[in-house]
Amino acid sequence: WSGDDIIVDALRTLAPWAAVIAGAAVAASTLPLTTRVLGFVNQSLTAVLILIATISAARVVAGLVQSVAGARTGVAGSASIFVNITRIVVLVMGVLVALETMGVSIAPLVTALGVGGLAVALALQDTLANLFAGVHILASKTVQPGDYIRLTSGEEGYVVDINWRNTVVRNLSNNLVIIPNNRLARTNMTNFTQP
Repeated sequence: WSGDDIIVDALRTLAPWAAVIAGAAVAASTLPLTTRVLGFVNQSLTAVLILIATISAARVVAGLVQSVAGARTGVAGSASIFVNITRIVVLVMGVLVALETMGVSIAPLVTALGVGGLAVALALQDTLANLFAGVHILASKTVQPGDYIRLTSGEEGYVVDINWRNTVVRNLSNNLVIIPNNRLARTNMTNFTQP
């Protein structure tokens, strides 16, 4: 299992920084600082530690998702959708926790992110449709890289890659055909590789 290597690599990054931050906190507590300044220093060091731990956690989670997806599908490259989504979710949560630690109220920020997210979702409607169709295609395992498929619209060939926006198919004349995931999910398709 490669998960232990992923965790150890992340801890190798986290441990030295945690030691430096702990040393800085001890040094700050021995200095003749006012309570207010000492509180600010401790908040700042805690926020930095949270950010470093978040980056390490994002690496661990993304690595584990990549490892599990590679073991399940046999093709780790097709898991890029899941890896990127989990990495972004972990990083956003870590930044929000760090901001809360610094005393920044995140309620207005979360509200603004929600409204901004709605605006972005409306603007990127086709892209998001392709993203969720790609997630559905990968999760349902109806098509995987290496499969030979034929669509009712006439395209056929070997699936080379399924990414966040489209599926790449290499036809018999060795040309690459790019099919948006949203269209692939909506069309009738014959998969000659899977029984």
